[in-house]
Amino acid sequence: NGKVVLTAVVAADGRVRTVNVISGSKIFASAARRAVREWRYLPYELHGTAIEFQTTIAFNFRGNEVISISFPQL
Repeated sequence: NGKVVLTAVVAADGRVRTVNVISGSKIFASAARRAVREWRYLPYELHGTAIEFQTTIAFNFRGNEVISISFPQL
């Protein structure tokens, strides 16, 4: 069991540009990082223009399965 917290910077086109581990075991962090790098977001817009943004993601693992993903405010 374990929890991994990451931050991701998402480019204006919705692709994940960088992923950084804030906390969590190395084994789970590697799996979480790989998953987030494959995600695509809807572009975030400010005044009608797509902009880059940062988000925080928390993964909860039980055994070798993810049981929940959340987006906490840090």
